[in-house]
Amino acid sequence: MIIVLLASLLLSSWKGECMTVYFPQNDGDYRVYVKGRARGLNATWTDSVKQVADGYVHTNYWGDGIERRVSVDADGNVREGKALWYRLSQGAVAWQLQLEVDGPPCVDGSQVRIVSDDETVEVPAGKFENCLLLEFENNCLDAGVLKQWFAPGVGLVKQLEDSIAGPVAVELTSAVVGGVKYPKE
Repeated sequence: MIIVLLASLLLSSWKGECMTVYFPQNDGDYRVYVKGRARGLNATWTDSVKQVADGYVHTNYWGDGIERRVSVDADGNVREGKALWYRLSQGAVAWQLQLEVDGPPCVDGSQVRIVSDDETVEVPAGKFENCLLLEFENNCLDAGVLKQWFAPGVGLVKQLEDSIAGPVAVELTSAVVGGVKYPKE
């Protein structure tokens, strides 16, 4: 009985660490994204991370130029203040994404669900395996996030957005996460 209880506690602790691996945050991390590379749009932005007393500040996570305070708990819940962005825990089914401050069109209020945790994604920053795939549903036509892929230890590596001209990809081009550079040399 004691061995079973100890194994259960160790597994629970391990799961807690794994649940936050899809949204890593470290002081000094940054990620550079390009939007519409395949269509020649090449709009880029950088999201830098700075540690503060109650979490982390992201300078431009959604590519909208808004600075946001974000925290991740041991269950894999990512929050902006009290607003829930992601439930990246094992067994999470669906949730409503909320933004504390207005942001990109049709993101706030989206219904989000985890579809897969074994996706392989190739973007300019590299090839990433065992990615978590999220699907979004919103009430907008021709706008909003459709899908997001999160790589373990890296975070958001790809996003697919809807537009009047059809889907547009946002891809990670380079990053430094936890001292690791992408693409790897």
